[in-house]
Amino acid sequence: MKCRSIERDIQGFCGWDYLERLVGACKCLRDRGVISGLFVTGCRVSELIQLRRDNVYFGVVSEPKIILFRNVPVLKRYSRKKKQRLIEYRTFPVRADEPLVKYFLDYLRHAGNPLYPYTRVRIFQIVREVGARVGGKVPFSLIDGSELYPHWFRAQRARQLRHDYKFTDEELRDWFGWKAASTGMPSIYGKMSWMELAEKMGVKIIKW
Repeated sequence: MKCRSIERDIQGFCGWDYLERLVGACKCLRDRGVISGLFVTGCRVSELIQLRRDNVYFGVVSEPKIILFRNVPVLKRYSRKKKQRLIEYRTFPVRADEPLVKYFLDYLRHAGNPLYPYTRVRIFQIVREVGARVGGKVPFSLIDGSELYPHWFRAQRARQLRHDYKFTDEELRDWFGWKAASTGMPSIYGKMSWMELAEKMGVKIIKW
């Protein structure tokens, strides 16, 4: 299988219509949950399969409504000194009126703990099968539907946040829990809260 590259494969946000076509090509609730969950959360597969029901919080009062994902694991970082993977956490808002959220919520109503009790390989297979059913060239990507892979959804989420909400590099970093290129006091003390990120998404927080 050809090695995929986000930097090489993706040129822009594919659009909500294409994402809805992917969900429409799913044959079962599980597949719709995987496709919508990968995009809605922007999680790596290793992070998605660790999501639990208590990571999803509905208690924020806002207009429009948001879902708050709290203490979601960020797993890519590795400590060479300790020779182990470091686990950090991110908290981020998602507008409840985004097109794919309804599919995620439908899946959530039937899911247990963890929300995604599947292997990385199975999730990859689900993505490939769904993409193959849609077929054809993926909009603003240099791949066909049959070549889709889970990390493509993470990159598309980043493109969508920039396209729809005009997120800056720093705002993307804070939403995804990415480390700044260089450490320093501005990146520590100037980090945006989830409330500020929600406001950038056009949301007015009333109570939380």
